[in-house]
Formats: sequence, structure tokens, C-alpha cells
Amino acid sequence: MDRVRKESRDKNQEIRIKRKELRSGKILIKILILAVLYLDSHSLAS
Repeated sequence: MDRVRKESRDKNQEIRIKRKELRSGKILIKILILAVLYLDSHSLAS
């Protein structure tokens, strides 16, 4: 029983880590898009 419980806990941890990575990836993409839009608007203004 203990081994099964530990394995499921490890799996849950893996899922949690993957979710965190996905979230940080989405944040990075948003920052990149915002940076590109910001630079575009400034280059158009000059």
C-alpha cells in the first residue's frame, strides 16, 4: 500500500510541476507579445 501511495504522490508532483511550467510558459509568451507590441508602437511613433 505504501508504495502505491508514494507513486501516486510522485505522479501528482509531476503534474503540478508541469502545470507550473505551462503557466510560466504562458506568462513568458504574454511578455514577449507585449514587448513586441510595445516596440512596434514605439518604432511607428518615431
